[in-house]
Amino acid sequence: MDNFNSFLNISHTTMVRCFVLLLVLVLGRIVQGQPEVKGKVIKVEEGDLLQILTSNKDTISIRLANVDSPEPGQEYFEQARRYTEKLCLKKTVKFIPKGKNEEDIETGFLVLPNNQTLNYALVEAGLAWHFKKGLQFTIEIQTLSEKEDKAKSLEKGLWKSKAPVAPWIYKRNITRYEAKTSY
Repeated sequence: MDNFNSFLNISHTTMVRCFVLLLVLVLGRIVQGQPEVKGKVIKVEEGDLLQILTSNKDTISIRLANVDSPEPGQEYFEQARRYTEKLCLKKTVKFIPKGKNEEDIETGFLVLPNNQTLNYALVEAGLAWHFKKGLQFTIEIQTLSEKEDKAKSLEKGLWKSKAPVAPWIYKRNITRYEAKTSY
């Protein structure tokens, strides 16, 4: 009986230690998140798509999270691209990754040398939409919504247009048009 009791005590103690270790590892990963990346912006392809060169000499393509700027051929495309260039091209920035998109491109928030967030700046200038589909509410989402509402009310950038077309709708319409004319 003593051997059985001693087995239970060891087993219970071991189980508690394992649980605590697992809890520390899981919480540590949640709090830590993905590490930020510092690098120099070397190319701006679109208002919300750019490349950075890291200190390890790796080139990373980055899509700004939760925003969508006009597509090539769309009104305000060039303004959004030039605005992004003005704010960050050839500057050292901090990228806070949030994951990868369906094109396997890193998405996240880009912090400029003056600690301004490019995602917010584009929406605030009226040069990007706040992309809301499928997002959970966070302070980042609330901030983007507020900045978009303010840009709309002040008719900044693309909000000067009577009926601006969101990039995801524009792309869908182009794809449908191409499908109809390709046969």
